[in-house]
Amino acid sequence: MNDWPKLGADAPDVMEKGAWDYGYELARDYFPGLGRDDFYNFARDYTLAIAEWESIVGLGEPRQEDVDRFYGEGVGLLFNLLRHPRPLGVWDADEDRGNVTRRYLNLAGARSIIDFGGGIGGMALHLARCGFQVGYIDAGETARFGEWWMRREGLLTPRWEPKPGKVAAYYDLGDTLLGDLAGRPWQAIAALDVLEHVWEPVELLRAFYDALPPGGILVMTRHSFKDHPTHLARTFWLFEEADRVLAEIGFVPLTRPEGHYGIGPWRKAGVLAPLPAPPLAPADGPGTETDAPQS
Repeated sequence: MNDWPKLGADAPDVMEKGAWDYGYELARDYFPGLGRDDFYNFARDYTLAIAEWESIVGLGEPRQEDVDRFYGEGVGLLFNLLRHPRPLGVWDADEDRGNVTRRYLNLAGARSIIDFGGGIGGMALHLARCGFQVGYIDAGETARFGEWWMRREGLLTPRWEPKPGKVAAYYDLGDTLLGDLAGRPWQAIAALDVLEHVWEPVELLRAFYDALPPGGILVMTRHSFKDHPTHLARTFWLFEEADRVLAEIGFVPLTRPEGHYGIGPWRKAGVLAPLPAPPLAPADGPGTETDAPQS
C-alpha cells in the first residue's frame, strides 16, 4: 500500500480531521524510521497483538507468567492504542472517557487519581489538563510510551512529587505498588478496560480498596468484550457479578454508571479528606521525570 488508506464516505468525521496523521506523528517520533504504511498495518486492527499473543501465550489455556510476558514484551496493543489520540480540539475517545471520570471525581470532591492500566496515557493527560493530580500506571512498552508522551506534552512530574495539573508515572502493576500508594495523596483509582486483562481481578479490586483512603473513589468499567483477542475468559464472570463482588469488598455505589462506556463510580466508606500539599523531594531522592521505566 503506497498511499495513506482511503477511509470511505462512512468513515467517522474525526478520522478526516488528521486523527490518523496525529497518531502516526507520535509513533514516528517514538519509533524513528517507522513508515506510514507500516504504522497503518500495525495500528488498524489487532493482527500484531494476536501474533504476539500466539507466540508468547500460545493457543491453549493461558498461563499467568506468559500473560505477564505478553504485556511486558509486546508492542501490538501499543500500536492499536495509537489509533486513539487526536489533536487537541478534535473529539477523542480517551478525552470523552476522561470527562465521564471527571464528573464522578467532581461529584465526590476528589482532586487526585491513579489511572491504573492507563494504556498510552490519553486519559491521564486529559485529566491533568483539567487540573487534576494524576498518577499513571501501566507496563512494558506501553508504559514507556506513555511516559515519553507525557514528557513530550510537558505534563510529566517526578513520581515522588505528584502535583495538580501534572502526571506522575509509575511502572509496577502489582500489589507492592498499591501498598506503597496507601496513605499517599491519591483519592481515586480508575481502572477502565483493565480487569479483563488481569489474572486475579478480584484480588486487584481488594488491593484497590486497601490502597484508597476513607471516602476514596473507584472508577471502573463494568462490562467487557468477550471476543477481544487478549481478554481472559477466566474474568468474564466478574462482569455479571460486579455489584455483589464490589459490595462484599466494601465498596458502595456513588451514583449510577453511565450507559455508553459502562463506566461507574464506587466509594469506600468514610469521609474523603482534602488533598494534602505535595511532599518535598528527598535530597538524594531517586526518581525523576527522566527515570526510565522498569520492565
